[in-house]
Amino acid sequence: MDPVQVLRNFYLLSSTLLVSFNVVPSLQQRFLKYGARATKVKDEHGKPIEEPESNSRLSQLMDLLASFGVPHSWFTHFYIASVASSVFWAIQVARKGLVFRFLAELHLDHSVNEPSMTIDQVVLVWALMAIQGCRRLYECITLTKPTTSKMGAAAYLLGLVFYLAMGVVVWVEGIPSILANDISFLSLATMIQPSVKTAIGVPLFLLGLIAQNTCHTYLASLKKYSLPKEGLFRGIISPHYTSECVIYLGLAIAGAPPGQPLNKTIATVVFFEAINLGITAESTRAWYSEKFGAKSIEGRWRIFPYVY
Repeated sequence: MDPVQVLRNFYLLSSTLLVSFNVVPSLQQRFLKYGARATKVKDEHGKPIEEPESNSRLSQLMDLLASFGVPHSWFTHFYIASVASSVFWAIQVARKGLVFRFLAELHLDHSVNEPSMTIDQVVLVWALMAIQGCRRLYECITLTKPTTSKMGAAAYLLGLVFYLAMGVVVWVEGIPSILANDISFLSLATMIQPSVKTAIGVPLFLLGLIAQNTCHTYLASLKKYSLPKEGLFRGIISPHYTSECVIYLGLAIAGAPPGQPLNKTIATVVFFEAINLGITAESTRAWYSEKFGAKSIEGRWRIFPYVY
């Protein structure tokens, strides 16, 4: 099977599962909420919805799966995985290693003749993703406060797979160009050529990166479980999530093959992030409303201004 299609299907299927889980209160409570947001699902009158007791095997199985959790501090593992994946695939792609050749052969055997990223796009988008991974790892090490909260094991595993897969996503649509060109570290600077797409995608990426870092730094300065009110938080409940989507949108534009407005594989990542972070932003809104009152967040958008 074509690895391009496998990756696209993974992000689209994951998005579908998240939406499905979110619309079923019992699944939402078990698998999508953790930490401060792990509160009871409520009805239109603000009263907790009590799930009827069930001795069914399915209910017991779901309870068992939901009981597996990991420390929230393991969030750092996502970015260790991201950086490690970037380094591993840089070596594989540059040397046309065994694992790269295996994926390249699968792609060429099953591809539908889509246009390829140029070699300079491959290098650029890989570099930008490596920067994002390193920055987030640095933030996790320097800004994260100790906590006893946990996150679900399923969410943890999904996060690990997400970031490991991103190491492939950033170059997989450029396999033909990689095979046709030699990449050396000495030639990296000359490979990154300016274009309309990089002129749009790179500033968008940097805008998201700077905005997210500003948000994370501000959040780290607050007392635990307090209401953020400054900067982008004045108008958006979760602007750090907005910034994350902007970062990946920048990558999708910068990595768009000739004749394409977006890199389709990275676009599925943007879609997944919008769904995943949109759900989390709504959970955050509900928690803020319960803890600080609905008026405290009145007029703020959850994640996407004028949309949601």
